[in-house]
Amino acid sequence: MRNLLDVKFDKFVEDFNLQERAEKANWRRFVNYNFFSQFQPGRLDTDANLLDQICVDSLEFSQVHGAFFC
Repeated sequence: MRNLLDVKFDKFVEDFNLQERAEKANWRRFVNYNFFSQFQPGRLDTDANLLDQICVDSLEFSQVHGAFFC
């Protein structure tokens, strides 16, 4: 039986049509999407560019998995 988190991750990849992207990048997007959706539900569903801006993919920020807003 598959882990519930794996099922949710696979559904996220399918819903956002991310099959062509690397799993690590998709995982980062999944975590950020779920984290920020707790503060503003539905916001990232209507603005895909915002999620792209949050998901930094750079060697300089390789350990940063999101952003913090005050």
